[in-house]
Amino acid sequence: MPGSEWKFVVYHEGTDVKVEVHELMQQKIYLAESTRLKPLLLIRVAATADVHYWASVPPGREKEAAAIGRLIDRHIDANPLK
Repeated sequence: MPGSEWKFVVYHEGTDVKVEVHELMQQKIYLAESTRLKPLLLIRVAATADVHYWASVPPGREKEAAAIGRLIDRHIDANPLK
């Protein structure tokens, strides 16, 4: 997708998931694509006063968003941007 900031791959349920990171209205949006994720999954970090969580855009795929989001968190922790 044109204009992506960076790309990486995480592994979920034995499948490569390609992740592209985009910025929209000063918020990072993650586009996740794999043969198991149909249609594409758009997710973002959401937050309350004391916890952050992953939410799908539009809402409705929260289970997938949480699972892929945890993998994205691990990837970012292991590969900080310089």
